[in-house]
Amino acid sequence: MEAVKKIEKIEMDLKEKIKNIRPKFVKTRRKARIWKVFIISLGIITTIILGIKDISWGSTVGFILSALLTGVTAIESLYNHASKSVQEHEYYVKLTDLKQDIEFYKQGKELEDYQLSDVKAFFEEFKKIRTEFHNFRVETVKVSYENNNSKSN
Repeated sequence: MEAVKKIEKIEMDLKEKIKNIRPKFVKTRRKARIWKVFIISLGIITTIILGIKDISWGSTVGFILSALLTGVTAIESLYNHASKSVQEHEYYVKLTDLKQDIEFYKQGKELEDYQLSDVKAFFEEFKKIRTEFHNFRVETVKVSYENNNSKSN
């Protein structure tokens, strides 16, 4: 029965992680798209205004928009929503794959046939997935800060 209790605990933890990460990666992906559209739009508007020679205020506004575009691009690279969205989606897929592996393992087996060694293997895979995700997030933050620091120097 120890194996049964442990596999139930893993399933409960998996369910919670999956429930939490799904809306998060959807929201992050939306933010990434909004930032990208905003940056592209700002670049287009800046180029158009700088290209119009007939308006007297065009170069001043174009210069201001150009500076704003630089700042917005730097801020976006600091948060790096696109990369975070990919990481979160990959984490979600790995968690759901593990959940399916456990369901497949349990299919057609009696509770007393669960092997503790198999359950431990599922737990080790769960820990590996979480650790990889969190280490990757830490590395992404480091790279974002390093890139921002090198741009400002």
